[in-house]
Amino acid sequence: MSLIKRWNNFLLCIKYPIIIPRKLNTNKMCTGFFSYTWLDNLPVGWRKSFGITFFKELQKAINKYPREERKAFRIYDIKEKFGKLQVHFSMYTSEIDQILDKYEKLSAKTCVACGNKAYWLTKGYVVPMCNKCKKEYKHKYKFISIFKRRKSKWQRRKSL
Repeated sequence: MSLIKRWNNFLLCIKYPIIIPRKLNTNKMCTGFFSYTWLDNLPVGWRKSFGITFFKELQKAINKYPREERKAFRIYDIKEKFGKLQVHFSMYTSEIDQILDKYEKLSAKTCVACGNKAYWLTKGYVVPMCNKCKKEYKHKYKFISIFKRRKSKWQRRKSL
């Protein structure tokens, strides 16, 4: 890992301490000298598009709580699942839930490869992608449009 990447991670961790992965039973960092942050778990496109703002809003919400609760707050996992951002925390509040819902919805409409607006979902392993990235990955995946939705049989019968 380059020294520049570690330095950038160090600066991010000073601003947003919640992005430091920590061991669950102790409060120690999981990795070496800032070689890894929770931001690294996000796909590249999401990281470019909304990664820092997500952690900025989350840190702002957590800073409103007393020091002991802030110290107890943990991020257990951050991942992409079914084409959406999924985050697991040690504590949930209404404000944290609102932030998470906002970025889950945003992630479903953001390309995981480049961060542009997504128009396509891959079949099977569900990933949102833009038109440019669809062309790049067309040999690897089959795609369906995000905006084209068919009515179910029940909805069609109801309209008759």
